Amino acid sequence: MNSLAFLRGALRNSSVRCLSHQFTPTVSGGARKAWLDCPDGPVKVHEVNARLTDLHVTASALAGLSLNQIEMRLPSLLPREQPLSCPSDSRSRRVESLIVPEVDRTKEILEPVREPPPIQQDPQPEHQVKKYAHRMVRRKKRKIKIHHKKKRSKLHAAKIRKNFLQLTRRVECQFRMELLAKVKVAKKFNAQVFVEEYLEDLHTPAKPLTYHGKRLPLDVVQELYTKDELASQRKESLTRDIFTQEPLIVPGETVADFEARTNLK
Repeated sequence: MNSLAFLRGALRNSSVRCLSHQFTPTVSGGARKAWLDCPDGPVKVHEVNARLTDLHVTASALAGLSLNQIEMRLPSLLPREQPLSCPSDSRSRRVESLIVPEVDRTKEILEPVREPPPIQQDPQPEHQVKKYAHRMVRRKKRKIKIHHKKKRSKLHAAKIRKNFLQLTRRVECQFRMELLAKVKVAKKFNAQVFVEEYLEDLHTPAKPLTYHGKRLPLDVVQELYTKDELASQRKESLTRDIFTQEPLIVPGETVADFEARTNLK
């Protein structure tokens, strides 16, 4: 590989910028050194941009040159006698600073201000427009609906007839099933058994479920009602004669009547 062609292509693809001035990289033959054409005179590549030194050394080594023929500048720890200056400094004394001042880019996040939308109102006409034939429009709409209904009926006549027959059949089947169930119940009916059960239920005394409005167990309710009945019988027996079971006191009876009735003198 030709080192000059390699270096020329690499320098052509990379644009070397020194501050604010643009230079065109070129390679001079003979001494196998890379130079830059500057308005103030040729400048070595590694003096302008130190990153191009490695590219220059690699291209020379690939060209077959020995290390003695390659001009290399190694970094030195000694202080420089004269600091490097920009080639364009002689023409333009004003050099733009490459230091970008820090900018406070913090932003405060706030709720967006939402203004209520304006209320749009219809413009008021200068005079009220009088409407004519509004009833005619309504009648026309009604006629159109009736026409569409008739049109759909003619278009789907077979489907409508089919649905109607299916509904009629389903209703008839349901009616017949209910009628058969009632007939079966009527065939099992026995009039004599029904009368006997009814009379038995009629003569069976009803058992109270509560005692003076209080819901208690059935045996407790029956016991309390039995005690009340015995107490009432005992109270009634005190008003009658023990032997004859006649009432001792008759309402509205005088003393003379009582003596005549009891034969007491």
